[in-house]
Amino acid sequence: MSGEAMLWPQPWSPVLPATPPQDGTVGEHGPPKKHGPVGGRGVTADPFLGYDSGSCCVLWPLSQPVRPFSWSNPMREVRPRPWLLVAWGLVWAGLALGVDRVSARAPSDLKLGRLRVGKILFLGNSITLHGPKPDIGWTGNWGMAASTREKDFVHRLLARISQAAGGNPEVKIRNLADFERRLLDFDLAEGLKDELKFTPDLVIVALGENAPSPKTDAERDNFSRAFDQLLARLSARGQPTILVRDSFWPDAEKDTLIKQSAQRAQAVFVDLEQLGADPTLAAKSEREIEHAGVAAHPGDTGMEVIADVIWGKLRQTARLPE
Repeated sequence: MSGEAMLWPQPWSPVLPATPPQDGTVGEHGPPKKHGPVGGRGVTADPFLGYDSGSCCVLWPLSQPVRPFSWSNPMREVRPRPWLLVAWGLVWAGLALGVDRVSARAPSDLKLGRLRVGKILFLGNSITLHGPKPDIGWTGNWGMAASTREKDFVHRLLARISQAAGGNPEVKIRNLADFERRLLDFDLAEGLKDELKFTPDLVIVALGENAPSPKTDAERDNFSRAFDQLLARLSARGQPTILVRDSFWPDAEKDTLIKQSAQRAQAVFVDLEQLGADPTLAAKSEREIEHAGVAAHPGDTGMEVIADVIWGKLRQTARLPE
């Protein structure tokens, strides 16, 4: 700043030439004074210069006092106001840091209406979480086949919950496709050890697509018993709220059995309403994907719709106002 003038005009005000007198005087007001009265007010040049409404201030080098301009009083000088610029600086600093509008409540305090949502567990399959698998063209580590992590249904739903609850919950996401394939042969105590230790407040169960469609009474019984045992095991730890959705790709036999298991466990059933039958919700409708299996998974739009349906049921369960 040395030897240079700093101008802080208001948009509509003209700026006077910022050339200080060479003889140490300021116009008609005599030699510089540190705090002497000039035009009835004392002033000293200050890098933190505040100005009254309707004035344009010209800041000369620090060795010189200020010569402001005002439409109402061209010769009036303005006392510096450091607090004004400090306050504005803090405001801009906050904006620059990107202060999150969601308050930083502790997870243990988070509620969605009457429901505790401080800890949330997602149990699903590839639609919920799938690690990178380059041999099929999938490089993500989130719900297949969203284009980014933030656009899968888990994170779209979490964004709604965090906004409504006023903070970010603790979250655990688990691909449990092995349960779908093994059903009664899956060891729940060992296979869900970490998830049960997590003691979630809210559990989203999004399973069923990888299980074979039951064709006989014995197969239907195995399918139902497997889901009954899973939900019973989840309910036994901390009495969480459990939401169970049916399949994205419609299967009347499996969807009916999943709904019945949810009702027996007094869990909240979420009907996806055969979303997978809508070709516009598949990832292949949004971008070119070589692998047919990946392409059939929900794309960004499909993930958004899944999150919307689950969120609607969750809002209803929490008795949130519309």
